[in-house]
Amino acid sequence: CIPATSTTLPQPQHSDITRSVEGPLLQPENHSLGPASVKSVVTTESSDPSMKISQAAEASGCHLETIRYYEKIGLLPHPTRTDSGYRAYTSADIERLRFIARGRDLGFSLEEIRSLLQLASDERLSCDDVDRLARTHLTDIRARQEDLRRMADELERVIISCHGGQRAECTILSTLRQPTQSFEV
Repeated sequence: CIPATSTTLPQPQHSDITRSVEGPLLQPENHSLGPASVKSVVTTESSDPSMKISQAAEASGCHLETIRYYEKIGLLPHPTRTDSGYRAYTSADIERLRFIARGRDLGFSLEEIRSLLQLASDERLSCDDVDRLARTHLTDIRARQEDLRRMADELERVIISCHGGQRAECTILSTLRQPTQSFEV
């Protein structure tokens, strides 16, 4: 998971929470992701044991603030709340957090992960859209690798040209003062 900012998120007001007929507190279903709503990657039964945020963080490998951030930006649905106001995460939430974390590990942007989550939640779709997104991402990674290789070559050239003289004569510092060349990233 990526580290989240240390901003404090506002707590929901009591009027933001609705109580279902069967018991636990539930958030309204209109969580916005832009054009689509957040849906769980997996369906779970209501008997799914819940976890506090610290337990969810440990189970998913995500930091507490990262989990809150994902809720804030709509990648993770707002969890139900216990009677005492604690967030109550389910195994579906943990699976979704792991999905997001693995996507980040593979270099997908949060918007790409949002798209993958939407694709994963609609069983009617074929794998073509997921494949297309993955292929586009692979093309981007290969382009970045080429950019990094060019930068490494240039940096190696500069280091080799350094003769260890005085700082005022340093070829590395002199090169850094020059305008950028054709290997822009």
